[in-house]
Amino acid sequence: MKTRNSPFHNNEDRISNLPEVLIHHILSFIDMKYAVQTSVLSRRWRYIWASLPTLILRSYLFRLPHWSNTHVEGFVDFVDRVLMLRDSSNIHSIRLDWNGSLAGDIDVPSRLNTWTLAAVRRNVQELSIYLSVWLYQTIQFPPCLFTCKSLTKLELDFGSKYESGIILPNSIDLPMLKFLKLRRVSIEDEKSSAKLFSSCPALESLIIEKCCVNLKNVFAPKLKHFTIRYNYDKTDESKVLSIKLYAPNLVSFVCKSYMLLDYSLENLSSLVTAYIDMMLEDEQEENEPETFATLSTEVKELYAQRMMKLLRALHNVKVLTLSPWILEKYPYDPRMYPFCDEINSNSPNNIGDDWEEAGLSLPCMLYHLKFVKIFGVKGCINELKFLEILLKNAMVLQQVVLYRYWQGPDASLDGRGYEQEALIFISLDLTCLHLLCRNMKRLI
Repeated sequence: MKTRNSPFHNNEDRISNLPEVLIHHILSFIDMKYAVQTSVLSRRWRYIWASLPTLILRSYLFRLPHWSNTHVEGFVDFVDRVLMLRDSSNIHSIRLDWNGSLAGDIDVPSRLNTWTLAAVRRNVQELSIYLSVWLYQTIQFPPCLFTCKSLTKLELDFGSKYESGIILPNSIDLPMLKFLKLRRVSIEDEKSSAKLFSSCPALESLIIEKCCVNLKNVFAPKLKHFTIRYNYDKTDESKVLSIKLYAPNLVSFVCKSYMLLDYSLENLSSLVTAYIDMMLEDEQEENEPETFATLSTEVKELYAQRMMKLLRALHNVKVLTLSPWILEKYPYDPRMYPFCDEINSNSPNNIGDDWEEAGLSLPCMLYHLKFVKIFGVKGCINELKFLEILLKNAMVLQQVVLYRYWQGPDASLDGRGYEQEALIFISLDLTCLHLLCRNMKRLI
């Protein structure tokens, strides 16, 4: 009788005897270059790769010896052969990672078109394209991609310094699409972008990152998770200046963007978590970043109104996380505060007036709020105003966590001057208030 620790019987190849579906699952974690190489192992493995439902294709694995650049022709030829020689089985997912900036004379949009067409013909369910380009390009995918009935996940990431434009077809119908991510993508036409979102009736997760996508009319009744990071065309401030979202089933909302945009969020009755991080411009700009104090009075008032409009739209949220730009990044001078331009720090009786006038003290505004996190705390008067409103009017508030702004050699930072360990942790219940200070340092 064999035991668990007994040696293989007659050098039996137990891996090769595994069911094909299990072998497919194992090979789904490696690049297709390595999966194809398994064909030399034995007759059993010769054509396993040709029926893999998961394809991972990375160009960086085709680097020539002693060269830093990728052998582009070799990668393109390999992808062509993989898609041409595979059997007739369906494809579950494709991840294509191509450094298109090194394509040379190769027509990048044309190759993407061919590969996408092959994937759609095999009823692909998940398609992820990561294309690195150095120059602006306009890409027109085959129309069948936007009418693919099997597609449930689509990621288009043209990550580099510039966005790439996408020409959308007149007919769009993606009935099964649940996850959509766009990065470094440009869709400036309002009608085209609105048609894209409205043609995805099952869409549950939407991520827009470093794009120039017109979001003036996003209608997504089943959307549950929405993330937007830096959707704005800095070359023309007249283009993408407003975001209008209708998502009654939205559960989580992440907004890391610019103050100059006008946010119109309708019917967020199901919202549970919200993360708001605002700034005037990119922190990675070569020039000295603009500060709130340098803005004109008219612009300050405009930004303040837009930020308060955004916060009011989140009145159903239960977990709220705020960044220092909401309370101003440079808060020591009261004249810099984005929502409190007329602060009189010598008049404590007026603390909170500006926040209350903005509507935060209304019962309906904070009725559902249970958890609050604020990053970059410096202990300024504007932050105290906001906290006072919270403690007075958030009737079901359970927890407030403050992360201090601290820059020093012994500080644990996340890259933007926020200490990762909580400075103040406030836990509230019906009978008492607990205040725990960890590594407390003087705030003011």
